[in-house]
Amino acid sequence: MKATVLKVQNTMTAHPTLETWLGWPREQVAECVREAHLSIKIALDGTTRHYLLADAEAVGRPIDFEAYARHGARITLQLLDRLFSCGLETVLVLNVWPADIVRRAEHLQKVVGYSRQFVLGTEAIESYARWQVRARLYGNFDISPVLAGVRPQLTALDLELAKCTSGQRLLLWGYSGGNALDEIIMRSVQLSASLGRPPSENEVRRACFPHGPETLDLYIGSGWLRIGNADLPPALNGGRTDVYSLSVLPFDLSEHQLRTILYDRLFRRAVLAATDEAGYEDLSLAALRSFYEQHKQTVLGIGQLVGPGFWYPAES
Repeated sequence: MKATVLKVQNTMTAHPTLETWLGWPREQVAECVREAHLSIKIALDGTTRHYLLADAEAVGRPIDFEAYARHGARITLQLLDRLFSCGLETVLVLNVWPADIVRRAEHLQKVVGYSRQFVLGTEAIESYARWQVRARLYGNFDISPVLAGVRPQLTALDLELAKCTSGQRLLLWGYSGGNALDEIIMRSVQLSASLGRPPSENEVRRACFPHGPETLDLYIGSGWLRIGNADLPPALNGGRTDVYSLSVLPFDLSEHQLRTILYDRLFRRAVLAATDEAGYEDLSLAALRSFYEQHKQTVLGIGQLVGPGFWYPAES
């Protein structure tokens, strides 16, 4: 990864403009992105909203869970297709998280039950083969007391995915029964007992993410500009995760938006990460002075309410 970043830095003067990048064929973009070996986590909160927005007739009626689940599976696979087809190497998606658990027990059972139909369904298996990915589970499903009732199903699901998927790319379906810090504590205690010493950071990370990745490069969400440890797992937070927020639900991330994010990561943020080494020549100071003067009243992160309880950042 370091060599890749250096390569981009050394060719910074020749990198494409954003307009050129957006006009490239998808495979050309994907080839460039693949060289960076990027990992991404995308928040898929808002499935119910997406379902109701897509089917106006469902509003006001009890939700048809089967129709809702089919809709969620379809839009998730479409989103994953956009991510992998643009060259991303590792994708993390959280399927079950504490909010699914506190609603009611039967909801969790339904979600986990449909997970098997979804992630091992015909369309999903065909997608794995097309993307050349190995699909696995991540999270504390193997040790969380609150997921004990569905642990056998999830363990079997993970084993079956290991048998029927392979490839260089990695897709991680997440199942979390609580706070990510609690998982780190529990796995650290287990490692300390087995190793006879406190574990290292890398050992804890590998216990939490045995299939990888080593770090998280990109996080894409929407709505509140808040990042919790369910969004950005502490074990993968090396201080280099670039965060992006959409004004639409992440299911509707367009290829144009994704390309813009990837361009920013590859040719702006990653290249200029070592800001302490920047030279303060008169020309760069003049540019800084002009920028600060132009934007001195600007605050990034101010937002607006969109309906009751939904906050989104305002566009500048």
